[in-house]
Amino acid sequence: MVGREPNSVSGKERVMRGLLIGLAIIGVVAIGLVAGGFLRTIPSMMTAARVRRVLDGTTPVQDFPITLADGTTTSLYAECSSADDVIVSFVSTGCGQCLEEMHTLSAGVPHKTGMRVTYLPITSEPQSMLNKYRTSTNHPYAIGWVSDAVFSSFGIEEVPQLVVVGSNHRVIRQLLQSLPNRVTSFL
Repeated sequence: MVGREPNSVSGKERVMRGLLIGLAIIGVVAIGLVAGGFLRTIPSMMTAARVRRVLDGTTPVQDFPITLADGTTTSLYAECSSADDVIVSFVSTGCGQCLEEMHTLSAGVPHKTGMRVTYLPITSEPQSMLNKYRTSTNHPYAIGWVSDAVFSSFGIEEVPQLVVVGSNHRVIRQLLQSLPNRVTSFL
């Protein structure tokens, strides 16, 4: 300790302190990244849990606006108020199975069940694609437009899929990846 002030730090000690501080910073950053990744998954876990509660009928479906072909709007709750059940059909205008399903359902659902049933095919495709479909085909099916968030709220990733919503705004039944031959047995 000759020539050193009592509170001075040697070069070795400075290097060691620097390494310890560096390791502490790396540890804090690593913990932050892990925690951040976990925190980012919490909303998706909450969304998945909400979708499950909606689809099993525990939680009412949230109302959503639907833009019709003539530019007017309606909503799921408005449709539910005028029917015993609303069959919500998630479709795409370029899907052959969707068109078959729309034909099957629009032709026979209200007559077979004896109930007041509203058939509601919806899509989240861009408005331009929906308008092109409306003007280029002679299919009589009125497809409503909804936002992507509506498809997400039901957990819809592929079409066609059906969900029956009762007048109490709760899901009664669901048929994922519906096909026309399964639709009639579904009802």
